[in-house]
Amino acid sequence: MSKKQKEEKTSSNEATAPVMVEQKRAKDTKPKVYALDTNVFMDNPECLTTFEEHNIVFPNRVIRELDRHKSGHEARNHNSRDASKHIEDLQKNGKNSRGWYNLGLDAFGKKLGKFKILRNTKLQPDQTSDENIIATIKAYAKTHPQYEIILVSSDRNFRIYAREEDLHIEEYKHDSVEDLDILETPMIEMDSPASSYDTSHLKEGNLLYYDTYSKIGRQLYRYSCGRLKEVFKRNIAGLEPLSEEQIFAVDALTDKNLDLVILTGVAGSGKTLLTMAAAIAQQGSKPFKRDDCQSDCVETPRKNLKDKKQKNGGKKSDCERDSVSYSLFYSKLSNRYENVVISRPKVTVGGENIGAFPGDIHEKEEPYRTPIEDTLTYILKNAQKEGFLVDIKETDIKSMKHIDFAPIDTLRGRTFHHSFYLVDEAQNCEKVKLQTIISRAGKGTKVVITGDLSQIDKSFMTKRSCPLAGLINYIKRENTSKRIHINLLHSERSALAEWISKW
Repeated sequence: MSKKQKEEKTSSNEATAPVMVEQKRAKDTKPKVYALDTNVFMDNPECLTTFEEHNIVFPNRVIRELDRHKSGHEARNHNSRDASKHIEDLQKNGKNSRGWYNLGLDAFGKKLGKFKILRNTKLQPDQTSDENIIATIKAYAKTHPQYEIILVSSDRNFRIYAREEDLHIEEYKHDSVEDLDILETPMIEMDSPASSYDTSHLKEGNLLYYDTYSKIGRQLYRYSCGRLKEVFKRNIAGLEPLSEEQIFAVDALTDKNLDLVILTGVAGSGKTLLTMAAAIAQQGSKPFKRDDCQSDCVETPRKNLKDKKQKNGGKKSDCERDSVSYSLFYSKLSNRYENVVISRPKVTVGGENIGAFPGDIHEKEEPYRTPIEDTLTYILKNAQKEGFLVDIKETDIKSMKHIDFAPIDTLRGRTFHHSFYLVDEAQNCEKVKLQTIISRAGKGTKVVITGDLSQIDKSFMTKRSCPLAGLINYIKRENTSKRIHINLLHSERSALAEWISKW
């Protein structure tokens, strides 16, 4: 063979080599079959429809486990009942083919896979349910080498044990937040004034600032409805925002175009305090009447404005201009909402079970109302101190005369129209509760959800799997001008509270 022929043959082999590798790779790729553990159904009763076109198997031991957990009032008991109902509905509607049931189509019309319930291996003496489920899946994988069997579980100890049995195991992450950075709301620095700033890269709800390097200081902006909206520092019920994040929070709480606001942050960052102040300021007929005006440094009574105007040669003083600004601000807020509604989950610190409280329903709710009553008392005293007249009296706070404290357990069937609805400590709410709460909103209702993702008291929740984190992720993906999330970074309660929040 000549040198030229050898070169041509080598060139030909090199050209066909990638094709052969691709063919071999395609041949080696096995279809995936997902095997589910019981707790996947307890986390998401409709989990069978979350694996796209892939087929699913699970042992009938899972059904027995769901039946064992169906009694009770916890979220997992509720989900166990829903999961059994969902499986039965799919069995009735799906066509049975050698034990496989069709899952139909997803919400977008895409065809889903099939599912099959496996017969358990014989339960050995002293064998736990988890061990029996793993043994069943292992036996199925051995008799079906044509499939890539992927075991899925939300239980860490179950996953550890499965790996020791040489099974391919993954964590169920359908509702989990992969990137925790999505839970932050960093401010974007602008490299030019708003009039010439390029907004093509921005998303709805982005927070920005432009440093003027002058006495004006930073100018704050929020990207909303495809444009930059300037955000000003506004006192609310005599409460002055102590950080730029709080300035953005007050702006969102008083923006009538937003129907859902989520405020997260460390303890003492002002989530509940600012929300309650904004709620009262926007309820009823002119709840706040300002007798003083506010400048950046001192407060000057109205009776002195005439003297200051004369001293300024007939021009309006800074204080007078600010007074007019505040009058317009509060006139727009008053009478916006007819009711203030508040809900809090009944979760103790650390999730400890301390039993039922004695008394009727109002007495049982009192320990959960106390934090709201404390906040209202502080707002009232501060408003009076700062010169605001408030329709609420101290005697009204205990009776919740102006506020509807709505227990989450009794929300079904209720609708709140033209209301300001606060959901406090929502980091402890399960997904079904958050869905129930937000779906209570009627016409003209604004829902505000507050929570601290570092203070989750539910033992089976983490920062990634917390439904509140999932809701924030949903808002960010939707990219809408009607809903916003703001994270408050610093504790303003006290130096001690700020110090311990960093531990």
